[in-house]
Amino acid sequence: MNKEEDIIRNLAGTTNNFKVPENYFSDFTKRMMEQIPAERKSFAMWKPIAACAACLVAIILSTAIFFVNDSDNETNGIAAAQTDKDAYNDTYVDDFIDYAMMDNADIVACLSEE
Repeated sequence: MNKEEDIIRNLAGTTNNFKVPENYFSDFTKRMMEQIPAERKSFAMWKPIAACAACLVAIILSTAIFFVNDSDNETNGIAAAQTDKDAYNDTYVDDFIDYAMMDNADIVACLSEE
């Protein structure tokens, strides 16, 4: 590693070619503040208002999504109850047909009479 450093020192030298101008940091803050546009400072007033508006929008959207999902669940519950009721009725009809010893021809004849 020392060989490589020695080679670099021989090629580049040991002098520091980078220098800071005189009094550069004494008025650095003042010069930097002069370069910032005045419009940018007025945005600081709107930051809290924008944050409150974003929170309000998030609350409204989450509430709307909750109620939409809740109504879907209610619809699914009604459909499930109807399916259970139909399954019970089908079981009852199947038991009746077995008890009456009806075959397919008898069922068709009963249904065509109505």
